Amino acid sequence: DDVSISARNMRSGRVAPIFVVSNKFGSGLHLLRKFLNLLPPRLRWEEELSKPFLVYIDDKFNVPGVGVVVAGLVLQGWVRVNDRVWIGPFKDGSFRETRIKSIHAKRGVYIEKAQAGRSVTFAITNVSYDEVEKGMALLGEGLPAKSARGFEGDVFILHHPTTIRPGYEAIFHIHSIKEACRLVWSSKETLRTGDRATIRVETVFHPIYIREGDRFLFREGRARGMGVVTKVIYGTP
Repeated sequence: DDVSISARNMRSGRVAPIFVVSNKFGSGLHLLRKFLNLLPPRLRWEEELSKPFLVYIDDKFNVPGVGVVVAGLVLQGWVRVNDRVWIGPFKDGSFRETRIKSIHAKRGVYIEKAQAGRSVTFAITNVSYDEVEKGMALLGEGLPAKSARGFEGDVFILHHPTTIRPGYEAIFHIHSIKEACRLVWSSKETLRTGDRATIRVETVFHPIYIREGDRFLFREGRARGMGVVTKVIYGTP
C-alpha cells in the first residue's frame, strides 16, 4: 500500500508523506505508526562497533545508594562494566577519568555491555551530580580528550527576518549539546534567508566536545539554520 511504498522510498529524498491524523479521536495514527516502524535505519550501527566508544550525555540523575547516573545513546564503539573512560569537558575545558560502575538498558534491565545503537544509563564514579551537564561526552580510548571553543562549518540559512553579520549570537545544537555561540567570521559579508556560506563561530560560555562531520542546528528568535562542522577549533579561538 501507499504507506509501505513511501517508507521504502524515503532514502531517495524525493518522498515527503503527509498523514492526516486526529489527536482527539486517534484516526490515522495507525498509519503513522506503521510508517515509522517500516522506515529503514538511518545509520548502520554494525559499522560503528569497531570505532572508539562515544556517548553524549542527554540526561543525568542522582540515585540514592548508587550516585551519579547519566543517560545517552551510544554513537559508536562499546563499553563494559568496570571499564574506565573519560568524561568532559568540564567548565575549564578539562576531562576526567571515570569508571563505569553499572549499565542499564530500558526499563532498568542490567546489562554487562553497551554497544553502538543502544540507549542506556551509566552509573559513574569520580564526579558529582552538579559537575555533570547535558552535552558532555563519555570517551573511550582512541578519542582525543580535547575540548573545543569554536568551529568552522558550512551553513544554510533556513530563515532570518533580516541579516546575519559577525557578532551575531544564537543557540547551537549539536547532538545533545546546547550552547550559545558567536559568529566571528563568514565567507559572505551578510547572510540572509536561503544563503549558503562557510562560517567560524566561538562558544560564549562553555567549551564543548565536537568532531568534524557533526551536524548542527542554530536558532535565535524566529531565525533558523543548519550545517556541518568542517573544522574544530581547540583552545581559545
